[in-house]
Amino acid sequence: MAIQAAWLHSVASHLAEHPVGEGAPPMDFEAYQLYGTTLLAAGICRGRLLCLQIGDGDILALRPDGSLFRPLPDSPDCVDNLTDSLCQDDAVDRFRVALVEGEVALVLLTTDGYGNSYEDDAAFEEIGPDYLALLNRVGPDRVTAGLPGWLAEITRTGSGDDITLGLLWTPPR
Repeated sequence: MAIQAAWLHSVASHLAEHPVGEGAPPMDFEAYQLYGTTLLAAGICRGRLLCLQIGDGDILALRPDGSLFRPLPDSPDCVDNLTDSLCQDDAVDRFRVALVEGEVALVLLTTDGYGNSYEDDAAFEEIGPDYLALLNRVGPDRVTAGLPGWLAEITRTGSGDDITLGLLWTPPR
């Protein structure tokens, strides 16, 4: 898969410029584990949502009516702090992909630190309708301006882990 090939090339380039330890950069599997990477991606086009993911994190999607769904199943191999990663030899086989028909108003892509900051999945999933309502009411510029503070507060009172959030919003017509 082109995604993993590009990732492997980037890691090899970085290792060549920044060797780990003494001597030549190690180019075996263990060196790539230092760069273990999960990836979440989504795109909307012509009434279809395409999602792909390897590793942990969450993708939440909302219809224009605010109903929330998870387009991808959980990975059976992501438990506790173990997760699928682009560094694995069989990474291509570990990608989860979904093509969803129908209008989508908002997609949230989050690292695991966001979901882990909540008591359970139901409490975490409440952020979806909240973000959709906020985007529809005040627009993306105000939401973007508020995100750094909101995310810092969520992790401060939650998991303490880093949080990354991507929003893919389709404005109402």
